[in-house]
Amino acid sequence: MRALLAHQSGTRHMDRLLWRLRSHIRSQNLPRPNTITLSDIGPTVAIDYGAGQGRQRVRNLMAWIPNLDGVSLRWVLWPSGYLAVILSARMGAATLEISAGADIRELGGTMDYQRHTVSGHLAGHLVPTEVVSPVTETVLNAVLSAPSVSSLGVAA
Repeated sequence: MRALLAHQSGTRHMDRLLWRLRSHIRSQNLPRPNTITLSDIGPTVAIDYGAGQGRQRVRNLMAWIPNLDGVSLRWVLWPSGYLAVILSARMGAATLEISAGADIRELGGTMDYQRHTVSGHLAGHLVPTEVVSPVTETVLNAVLSAPSVSSLGVAA
């Protein structure tokens, strides 16, 4: 019986969390994410913008910034050139982890493949690979306003 009550309580908690998240997305007119994953551990909500044009995915993530408390931003660059941006914040008692990314070259950056190191250059910043680094909203805005690869005349 105790297990059943705990399950029902957890289900109600998840229902309230999902209701609050959907209400927040609608009331703030936020872009619809590709995936939402709810976890009762924490509780945490993982939101991902994983489809579509890279700059737009990052813009979708940034649309959340004015509407959340305790926002922190970080990014990580993979040796393949994929740059993932992660936004962490609080929404009530829940922790949000919102992610989006794109190829660094699509964002106007370059990759530097040296003999034993790989790094990226983006909006005047050196971005090491496989290191989760803090990033600011100002830097991300500079990335989004930088010329795209296609406008530089470079083939994607």
